[in-house]
Amino acid sequence: MAKMRKEKVRSKPAKPRIDPKSATEGDAADPADAPAGDEVQAPAAKPDFGIPQYVNDIRNKILRRELVQKLKRKAKKEKKKLRAELAEKGVPKQVPRTIESTREKDETTVQIPETTEEDLEEVQLDLQNDELSQYFEQSYEPKVLVTYADNANKKSVSFGHELCRIIPNSHSFFRKRASIKKIVESCKKEGSYTDIVVINENMNKPNGLLLIHLPDGPTAHFRLSNVKLSRKMHIKVDRREFTQHRPEVILNNFTTRLGYTVSSRSSDHRP
Repeated sequence: MAKMRKEKVRSKPAKPRIDPKSATEGDAADPADAPAGDEVQAPAAKPDFGIPQYVNDIRNKILRRELVQKLKRKAKKEKKKLRAELAEKGVPKQVPRTIESTREKDETTVQIPETTEEDLEEVQLDLQNDELSQYFEQSYEPKVLVTYADNANKKSVSFGHELCRIIPNSHSFFRKRASIKKIVESCKKEGSYTDIVVINENMNKPNGLLLIHLPDGPTAHFRLSNVKLSRKMHIKVDRREFTQHRPEVILNNFTTRLGYTVSSRSSDHRP
């Protein structure tokens, strides 16, 4: 029998694995590899005002809460101190990024300090020729008819009743499958109402308001979301009592010509 020769398998030494990212970072961070004359500056680390991880290891609830409050007070003092140091160095404050600051400038924006005389004349002509100019001249007192969609849900009806309690000279009316055109024509003939409010609904919830100004318009549609009735509000005043004060509509930043039209349309049915 032939003798089997046992060959010794020599294990090669494993090469160390080097992460290319860590290698490049280490090489760049090594000051010896930097060229002469260049100063290597470490990046400024942001101060960490968070709560350490060891706080969660404390089982006692009271001690853990006291320690968290103590750390929060300490972090607040450090933030205040850092803010004062930055103010002494003359570092400008960071301006928050808001919708107003990032808004694109509209060419139709009317701002009195920056608007020329020609633009002001055009705006005045638009206001004079507006369909709602008679309302702002107080030549009549608005009367509003509030109606609903066909087979209106209880939520929409309750919302309509509250609108009638808020808006003076307003009355609730069920359409009884009558079209909006017929309602508009009958109101024109009688002349008893100046505006019509139609409450639209979807999935048994009110989702829109249709405002119709009589006799010649305009008509606007507003979307509704998260309608909350007075009986669901947690207030101390008696919900059944509504004061006799005139309602007010707060309209901010309606500075474009379209904004002027929308703002006037949303306030013409209130005396």
